[in-house]
Amino acid sequence: MILDSTGRVHIIDFGIALLEGARRVTWRNLSDVLGTPDYISPEQIQGKRGDARSDLYALGNMFYEMLTGAVPYSGDNAMAIMNQHLKAAPALPSKSNPAIPPNIEAIIMKSIRKRPERTLSICGVIFSRT
Repeated sequence: MILDSTGRVHIIDFGIALLEGARRVTWRNLSDVLGTPDYISPEQIQGKRGDARSDLYALGNMFYEMLTGAVPYSGDNAMAIMNQHLKAAPALPSKSNPAIPPNIEAIIMKSIRKRPERTLSICGVIFSRT
């Protein structure tokens, strides 16, 4: 994630570099899906084209991790993590960090909804794909 001089958020998948030994490796083994398992949106896992809502999903997962110290979904391998993105409900961030204000938690949870048509905008933030 990068903020530009106007405050716009740009989602960058640094995992594309395929850093040896890194936990977050970009997934590209079984299909044309390209993304980091910890942040990839359900629709992209299903082989659909991502859009700004997919970036919002990734950003929500990043905020979740920044505030709790853990990603919403974990597993032994990329397939297990991606399956959770499709089927599991994440724990509320406040369970790991009770200091998270309810309004921030609501923003995070709205951004990581499974169905992209339910996530249209959050707090007037402008998202752009890079």
